[in-house]
Amino acid sequence: MLQTSLASLTAVFERLPAVRFLIVGGAASLYTDESRTAQVLATIPPEWAAVPASMYKAFYELKKSRCNWTFFSPASFFDPEGPRTGRYTLGTDVAILNRGGESYLSYADYALAMVDEIERARFAGGRRFTAVSERV
Repeated sequence: MLQTSLASLTAVFERLPAVRFLIVGGAASLYTDESRTAQVLATIPPEWAAVPASMYKAFYELKKSRCNWTFFSPASFFDPEGPRTGRYTLGTDVAILNRGGESYLSYADYALAMVDEIERARFAGGRRFTAVSERV
């Protein structure tokens, strides 16, 4: 279903090049380190990998499109109960860690990073970004 929905939305946004298509994906398609030889998906246990694998595929299908997209790959641990710190660190294609060595992002700081991206468009035009925040 995700692949079908993405294909439909991509087709619509390809006809609207002035409108940016923002997608919240997952961390699975991020590289594990700067060597870019392995991706986070390979570290996910098989029993938990179905949804991340689908988002992984979605990212690579989106990259083939001609629409004006931005793909947000939040940290691996996306915490619904975490506080809003108002601070986060951005990255692009490689998983990043906070000062505690964690791939962590609270929902509140995720929302702030997404709104900041909407307003500033630092990753417009077919780019992906990721973010982490500190666990307090």
